[in-house]
Amino acid sequence: MRKNYHNITLNDDVELFVQKYMKEHNLGMSKSINYLIDKGMQNIVDSNDVTSLQNGMEKILSRLFYLKYLMEQLYSDFNVDEPSNLKESKGLKIVQERVRSSFDE
Repeated sequence: MRKNYHNITLNDDVELFVQKYMKEHNLGMSKSINYLIDKGMQNIVDSNDVTSLQNGMEKILSRLFYLKYLMEQLYSDFNVDEPSNLKESKGLKIVQERVRSSFDE
C-alpha cells in the first residue's frame, strides 16, 4: 500500500545525501527515499544479527576458557610430570575416535 506524506521535512545533510543518490542512480525523490529507508531498515536487522552472533561467540569463548581451566586442573590433579607419547596412547586414540565419530554424525 502506498501512502503520500506531504509534511516530511529532511535536514540539510539528509537532503544532500538523497539528492546525491538521486543523481548517481538517476532516480526520483520518492524512489530514492524508499530505497534508502529500506536499506537502512535492513542494516538495522543485520546489525542485530551481528550482535546476536557476537553474544554467541562470547559464550563459546567463555566455555572454551572454562574447558582449558578444567584440563589444566585435571593435569595438575593427576600430577603428570613426564609427558607420554601421544601417538602410542591407547586411551587417547579411543577418545579421538569417539570425537571424530561424533562429528561425522
